[in-house]
Amino acid sequence: MSFIFVNIDQTEHIEEFRKSIVQCSSVLECHHVAGEYDYLLKVLVEDTRALEHFISNTLKNIKGVLKSNTIISLSSLKENINI
Repeated sequence: MSFIFVNIDQTEHIEEFRKSIVQCSSVLECHHVAGEYDYLLKVLVEDTRALEHFISNTLKNIKGVLKSNTIISLSSLKENINI
């Protein structure tokens, strides 16, 4: 599991980002957040090669994506699926 923080460069690119990101099957969750970044993605891919492909060929090709910061989860102690 990976978590990717994303910054969008201009407000007019937000809608295009939203439309594009919900079409990505590897994106399990997308949250609009407050703070240094604009969005937080929860991404599930097969391996680091697939993660590299997603970041380089999908995420960074969405118009308006300025930068991202990726955190890879090594293990999960607790994860609630149904809230």
